[in-house]
Amino acid sequence: MALEVLAGPYNITAQDGTHLSSFGGDLEATYIQGLGLLGSGVKLPSTSGMWAVQLDGTAYVRTDFAVGVTLLPDLRRSRGYTANVSNLALYNFNWLAGRPDLDPWLTPVSGFFSAFQVVAPDRFLQFNGTGVAASPLYDGKTFTAEYVWTGSSPGGPWSASAVSATEVCIQFASGSHPQIRFYDVVQKKQSRPTSFADTFYDGGLWYVPKWDVFVAVKARAVYVLANAVRPASVSNPAFSPTPTAGEVSDVSVRVLGAQSEPCVGELINWSITAGGGSLTQTQSATDAQGYAHTGYVAPPGLAGSVTIHTDLEF
Repeated sequence: MALEVLAGPYNITAQDGTHLSSFGGDLEATYIQGLGLLGSGVKLPSTSGMWAVQLDGTAYVRTDFAVGVTLLPDLRRSRGYTANVSNLALYNFNWLAGRPDLDPWLTPVSGFFSAFQVVAPDRFLQFNGTGVAASPLYDGKTFTAEYVWTGSSPGGPWSASAVSATEVCIQFASGSHPQIRFYDVVQKKQSRPTSFADTFYDGGLWYVPKWDVFVAVKARAVYVLANAVRPASVSNPAFSPTPTAGEVSDVSVRVLGAQSEPCVGELINWSITAGGGSLTQTQSATDAQGYAHTGYVAPPGLAGSVTIHTDLEF
């Protein structure tokens, strides 16, 4: 799959026109509705801290807090985030102030926390190439598998976003077609079909449910991506049954993405280029399985073959 680019790339640029030298990456940024992309970044020669980046790439520094933190969706609180500071302490993250609270809400009994990406109401969640593992909220060090992915291994997690109080979206980093998976933390299973991207977004990729789009960062530039498969192939028209004089046959084509995923809602234009007859409709949309249909009405005097031409309307 390729998530279709709706807008961008827009360079992440401070108000004085300076392109930020770094921003986000590896859970160091997140998308917050009403604020934009909030993450750690640097503008040379000396301005570092937390920046709010708009969808046109304009960046506004919010705080000089420059300690490296990972920002984790915290489903215990509406629009909540936890700051994991160097795997040594967890803080409630005040996104309005652009910094963690002064006091942590959890520190490990000894050593460091294990790597995890989401704080669920009753456990920490760790996503990996095999599946999903969980640890109690009082722990964060010992994880037990709770779900196994189907299909090819997605690799390692890179960015995470909350879709709702019960669902999260994870971008995985490895592979020629990096994967995007949704996970239901209550049902403890993958909640939507696996998506793929043509490129790895090194600054992060987050799902925005309000607009049903993805916002992503690559090479310090912002992209807005459609939650849709970009068509890669259209099959030849298939008749069912074979055209018979005076009868109506169903005609179908299938539109698929680069990973053989169905393309939903794509418009197909139909026309007859040889053989006569008529069509019941000259345009139709693909269904949930990627099929588009029309009806072919064969003339009473049908003789020989019929040729139907299709165009995918972009």
